[in-house]
Amino acid sequence: MEEKWSPLVKARKSIEELWQAVNFRGRCWGLKKDGLNPMRKTNITLGTQREVVVLRQNDERKNGTLKIYEYRRASGTQLGSAVRKKLEEDGLFKNEREV
Repeated sequence: MEEKWSPLVKARKSIEELWQAVNFRGRCWGLKKDGLNPMRKTNITLGTQREVVVLRQNDERKNGTLKIYEYRRASGTQLGSAVRKKLEEDGLFKNEREV
């Protein structure tokens, strides 16, 4: 009898070598938000100093297939600016940008 593991669990086992090699890694969970959040449920996150990859599993209605999101380091994003502004306002961050 074959064990029934989710595609995301199988993927995590598949990328073990990468999991050990990256600068940071983790599992995180997104909120449902009426099904509108593409990062809902559990996700695998891997990153180096300049790149981040997020691996998530599609809903069962899409046969639980995997989806990969790839990001490169950027500055001046709306979210980053909002976080920076709030932290500066609360005295938790100095406006010294890393290049």
